[in-house]
Amino acid sequence: MDTDRPLFVQIAEEIENQIVSGALLEGSMAPSTNALASFYRINPATAAKGMRLLQDEGIIERRRGLGMFVTKGAHKKLLAKRRASIHEEYVKPLVTEARVIGLHTDDLIEMVEAEARALPAHARQGKTETDRLFPSIGMPPKVTVSTKRGPVTTPWSSHRSMQDTGTPETAQRSDSEAVR
Repeated sequence: MDTDRPLFVQIAEEIENQIVSGALLEGSMAPSTNALASFYRINPATAAKGMRLLQDEGIIERRRGLGMFVTKGAHKKLLAKRRASIHEEYVKPLVTEARVIGLHTDDLIEMVEAEARALPAHARQGKTETDRLFPSIGMPPKVTVSTKRGPVTTPWSSHRSMQDTGTPETAQRSDSEAVR
């Protein structure tokens, strides 16, 4: 985690990264605040504040008694947000600096293309911080939990606390999703 920015912002950004990369799909359950707090070793209130940011933006929604879920259209919304951010935070300053130092547009384009070609394969595929930290296991295994409102598929780690409290009636892991 970055020490220059608030933790709750970083939590929200990591969930956004997972949605953009496809690790969290629209309609899937987002990690619980307790799972995030445990994983990052932070106060659950801090994790909840990050989740509220995403909820306020319409990226995730709370389903009473079930948890937080990625909303329909969240992926597209986040891509549009990221594209606008790239333009404002990187392209404008880059072009401005290139003009100041007299760098020709063709040279600037060549530099950007060379840098893109030099990126390692995992960087071109949009890997998240979780993938970087845990390259051998990637995302936590999924679990399908039967609730009164129907089955819900979610990362296994986010339901450990629910299993302990007995909230879900059953939890089943597939053989390929064994906890490591």
